[in-house]
Amino acid sequence: MHFHVAYPSFLPPSLPLQMVSLLVVTALVFVYNKLMDFVPKHQLFYYVGLFYFCTFSCIAYMLASPTYGLANTKADPSRLLGTSLLLTLPSV
Repeated sequence: MHFHVAYPSFLPPSLPLQMVSLLVVTALVFVYNKLMDFVPKHQLFYYVGLFYFCTFSCIAYMLASPTYGLANTKADPSRLLGTSLLLTLPSV
């Protein structure tokens, strides 16, 4: 059984996902550095942890979904769950 959460032929050929991932990580580092000026470091740690908890909880919920998750084995370009996962994981 094959799971098609992110189907490679549907990815945009002119903009590789690795480059987009690099831009996402760069933007997150920029935002994090700006927040360090306004929020105490221990509180910022809790906020970042809460952000990742919410993000990965939503991804886990969507992976369990019969429509968007692993149970649906039909490849479809409108299924962006795998792409969002590939953009989120490098920032951890």
